[in-house]
Amino acid sequence: MGLDVLRRSHLTLLVLGLIKQQPMHGYGICKAVRERSDNRIINELRHGSLYPLLHQLEEQGFIEGYEVPNPRGHNRRLYKLTDRGEQVFQEELAVFKQIGRIIGVT
Repeated sequence: MGLDVLRRSHLTLLVLGLIKQQPMHGYGICKAVRERSDNRIINELRHGSLYPLLHQLEEQGFIEGYEVPNPRGHNRRLYKLTDRGEQVFQEELAVFKQIGRIIGVT
């Protein structure tokens, strides 16, 4: 397993976890990550990597996108977690917690 796969895995968990809290649009996800990580993770989660990830998660049925009116012009696309996405999030979170226990980080 290459480093890119590992990065995608933790970014997937991060994105699913944020969308689980509330429906969000892409910019909102980036903003939340930037604010909550003191800018440490945002370099990995740029618009160039976020939107393909959101598209992939939507294709896999983990999130559902829908349009909402934006008073400033174009509609915004919000994403919400599906039941399948909740299941995948819980499974992946359990794996990350187990890894933390194995290496003595928890």
